[in-house]
This record gives sequence, C-alpha cells and structure tokens, in this order.
Amino acid sequence: MSDPLDVLERYAYSIALPPPSLYAQFNNLDDPDMVLAGLFLSLLRRPWSHAEGVFDPAAWCAFFTIVLVGSVLCFGLYFLGVGRIGPARGSILGATEPLTSTVLSVFWLHVAFLPMDYVGFALIVSTIFLLALPHGKGHGEEPAAT
Repeated sequence: MSDPLDVLERYAYSIALPPPSLYAQFNNLDDPDMVLAGLFLSLLRRPWSHAEGVFDPAAWCAFFTIVLVGSVLCFGLYFLGVGRIGPARGSILGATEPLTSTVLSVFWLHVAFLPMDYVGFALIVSTIFLLALPHGKGHGEEPAAT
C-alpha cells in the first residue's frame, strides 16, 4: 500500500521510497551458504594471523568505545534529533556531516587539502544552501494532505 507517484509532483524536491511490501520479499538475505562459505574460507586463510598490532585490554576497550560511541550512540542521537526537528531539517543538517569530518580532520589530524577537496567542499556547501532555499508556492511549505 503506497501513494501514487503523481503525489510527488506537488513537491519541489522529492525522494521516492519503495513501499514496505517491496522490502518484505528480501527477508532471506542471510543465506546460510554465504555464511558457511565465509567461515570455511576464514579457516583456510586464517585472517587473524595476518593482523598486526597489539591486542591488549586497552586496545579492546578503545575498539569497543569507537564502536559504541562512534556508531551506536551517534546513530541513536541522530534519530533522536530527527524526531525533534523533523526529517527535512534533519536531512539538511545531516548533509553537513562531510564538512564537519573534513574540518575536524584538517584541524585535529593536520590533513592537507587538495584542490579537489576544495571543489567537493564548495559543492556540499552550495547543495545545503540550495536545499534551504524557499521553493514553489508557499515558499517551502509542504502542501496540505488531502
């Protein structure tokens, strides 16, 4: 059950998502053959024997901190924020993530910018401003539901 595609014409910018019924046909992505083949090949190749570095308790703590803070916490806070400010504003703010990571890498890690980096930086900033511009009748307001 989904809306007809002509509903999208009422919006200046649209993203069409497939209906949930389409996702239902992909429930069996966890193919046991792939898992078994991966386990078998890992026994042959032994990827853990090629790992370099020290895996002491401090390293494992750092690893789990990166996983929990960098993934789980950030993902949860992102959805909490989107729930508070709405999906449109959340998407625009989410588009600033590459800028934030680039600026932090320059100042914190002392990474040098290349000319292509400046071009990408300018394109991201211009896209954010274009998305924030008022458009159509009512200057950015979504049409009322019918």
